[in-house]
Amino acid sequence: MVVHQPEAELAYVIGRGGRNINPGDALDHVFGYVGFFDVSARGLTRRTQLIPKGQATYAVCGPWIATRDEIPDPHDVKVKSWVNGEARQDYNTEHMAVRIPQQIAWLSRFIDLHPGDIVATGTYRIGLGPLNDGDVAEIEVEGIGKTRVYAHGGGAPRLAEFRPGFTAVEQPAGGMSRV
Repeated sequence: MVVHQPEAELAYVIGRGGRNINPGDALDHVFGYVGFFDVSARGLTRRTQLIPKGQATYAVCGPWIATRDEIPDPHDVKVKSWVNGEARQDYNTEHMAVRIPQQIAWLSRFIDLHPGDIVATGTYRIGLGPLNDGDVAEIEVEGIGKTRVYAHGGGAPRLAEFRPGFTAVEQPAGGMSRV
């Protein structure tokens, strides 16, 4: 069974590109911040993040950008989400697993960062739940605002709670083999 879950996140927008960026200079490369729904298809057996995370409608963000000077400390911002008016997530970015300067330093070791690139910072997993066709999802990020999005898609409603690392996933027939 596949369950779609919207993960409420703070994301940052690169304003000045670069490569091999020093963590001490990293925030100087940030233009601003946006609210971001990282939609995940839970329950897929995967060998890559492309299918469960890489669909065209799985990275909902905006429509507002708060400039870097409007968010004095991106590591102390409240993030909340709702689905159909029911509270889902309510956390502070102080619980971020990896701070933004370290994210930028690490990413820029492997790829060139360009103005306009958007990087989601991750989520606090408490409160995740299913998103179905016809649902209304909302995200509010302190200092940025509240955004409402409407879920459209096919399939039967998924009411099951899927918790990463806790819910068993059925393996596909055949498995892997050496060629």
